[in-house]
Amino acid sequence: MNKVVAILGPTAAGKTDLALEVAKNLEAQIISVDSIMVYRNLNIGSAKPSIDVLKKFPHKLVNILNPDEKYNVASFYNDVLQEINTAINKKKVPILVGGTMMYFNTLFNNGLNNLPASDSDTSILIEKDFKEHGLIYLHKKLEELDPKIARNIKPSDKQRIFRFLNICMKYNIKPSSFIYDKPKNNKLNFLKICINEESRDSLIKKINIRVLDMYKAGLIDETQEVMEKFGNDISPLNSIGYTDAKDHLLGYTPLNDAIEKTKIATRQFAKRQNTWLKHMNGLLIHNNKDSDRIISRINAFMED
Repeated sequence: MNKVVAILGPTAAGKTDLALEVAKNLEAQIISVDSIMVYRNLNIGSAKPSIDVLKKFPHKLVNILNPDEKYNVASFYNDVLQEINTAINKKKVPILVGGTMMYFNTLFNNGLNNLPASDSDTSILIEKDFKEHGLIYLHKKLEELDPKIARNIKPSDKQRIFRFLNICMKYNIKPSSFIYDKPKNNKLNFLKICINEESRDSLIKKINIRVLDMYKAGLIDETQEVMEKFGNDISPLNSIGYTDAKDHLLGYTPLNDAIEKTKIATRQFAKRQNTWLKHMNGLLIHNNKDSDRIISRINAFMED
């Protein structure tokens, strides 16, 4: 059985630090499970490891795309299976680390079937509705057509709302009937390590510090450089931190307000991550200070 270690947890819980500790003790390959770290140039807002860290401990699925390129859960599933198999063939332990819970959930549930292609004429109709009524209207429309898929999509997620509405309207089928199906067993044996802070208050404190550090490190300048090179409307700039930095640069939000909005959005994101984690089977819960115990457990898993 092919063994894979997965390190999950909410943002700012210390997942990357733990993965690096594990990699020091094993012949391992770290593989990122993060929907923003896949993009080049988006470093500060994604809390991407430093250049020095990436040189010493190369991470797969980091810096593989430009910010204006498309990436989704199906792309991740195909890519991560390839990286896992490559690591195993090289006699390395795949260490998955990140906080994009939909990606983890897809992998743990043996992926998804191929979705039908978007229809250009239907896309025009959806765009017309968007301009006339807005994104909330489209999300409610999707909720009527496929409640299950709508529940798992934020009302602000334009890309997925457009994509799934297109399928509903063109093919008269529910995208949820395609997603999380189990067409085959990928025969991977996961050790799922969930790490977190001892209390919600301590996690909030770490989140607030992280957000301040990101702005001090140059999040505004980084966002401006990306906007100048790739435009204002690319999907990654709608992610946490970047959307507030963008709004500040466009003159919509004062800097202090942008920082506070990022703190709130990050705390809400951590709450959603913990909701995902509560519904995942087989998680081993650890405090983020238990690195020695976690490494011992991983070693036992590999030797079993």
